[in-house]
Amino acid sequence: MNARTSKKKIVVWPSMWRHGRIGGGWLLKVIERRQRKTHLMAPCHNPNLSWKKTATTPLLSLAVLRVMMKRLNGSCSGDPPFSDPLPPPGSLQFPEPHLGRWYFIAGAAPTKEELATFDPVDNIVFNMASGSAPTQLQLRATIRTKNGLCVPRKWIYHLTEGSTDLRTEGRPDMKTKLFSSSCPGGIMLKESGQGYQRFLLYNRSPHPPEKCVEEFQSLTSCLDSKAFLLTPRNQEACALSSD
Repeated sequence: MNARTSKKKIVVWPSMWRHGRIGGGWLLKVIERRQRKTHLMAPCHNPNLSWKKTATTPLLSLAVLRVMMKRLNGSCSGDPPFSDPLPPPGSLQFPEPHLGRWYFIAGAAPTKEELATFDPVDNIVFNMASGSAPTQLQLRATIRTKNGLCVPRKWIYHLTEGSTDLRTEGRPDMKTKLFSSSCPGGIMLKESGQGYQRFLLYNRSPHPPEKCVEEFQSLTSCLDSKAFLLTPRNQEACALSSD
């Protein structure tokens, strides 16, 4: 294969994208294995654009996402929607800026079955708060179903030292990774567990700009998640329980 990896960089040749030798899932796995402060170089197909070199973390980097967006859009111009990795736990920037209220907007997965749990949903409102321990996050949610019912949910995330990986209490098979978004008030989660993997889009607003949703769908399609679900959000959000 025309790919060379070293301790300092990963080189991905355009021909590998054109002939389908590399998919978004392969790149995501490579990046997640790399240690912090590694570098990635990826060429754009446009001869007028130079090689892109950027520092990256175990989360997706700007250069990787530009290559992924290029695969669909035929251009490396413009910033992709999810380009900035979140700071790791232990810094002042995580998780404090991500506490508070969030609305579930859309989901993407390799198959429709992995999104089937959201089929009855009209909207979901979440609240993320600090837990009883520094390494915990408490989440409360209320689901508004399409037939008008309000269904409360709550669970605890355990932070992973040195990364933005989250573990769900009582669900040892479930893993959650956080990604930041350049869309105003947006965040993306990658959930994986036994038999499923999906990307979930959240926003501070129940009705974010349509462009954010379109870019989320384009990006996740590059990551081999072509099944897509957009929540209707036609009804009023349910009240969050206080317990």
